Amino acid sequence: MWLGNDQEKRREIGNWRENKNDTYEPLDELLESTGLKYNYIAEKMGVTYDALLRWRKSPNSLTLDKVVQLGKVTGLGTQAILNVMHEFPYEVK
Repeated sequence: MWLGNDQEKRREIGNWRENKNDTYEPLDELLESTGLKYNYIAEKMGVTYDALLRWRKSPNSLTLDKVVQLGKVTGLGTQAILNVMHEFPYEVK
């Protein structure tokens, strides 16, 4: 089926967004354990899906106020988020 350029681009972007290889798996697993969808989490935090995606790729870019907010929205608590962030490899190998 032929798709117009805009539709093809949207499909490519959608596939790229959900490429788990690009995100930090421990954070994804923690968030997924809540049963909440990423879009819902982002909406309740008042941020875009893309902002949440950036944090899932690089948890060290989360500010403390966003960590607290993420913990509240997901019901995980701040410490659970901080524990996962602590394990994120900050150095490029």
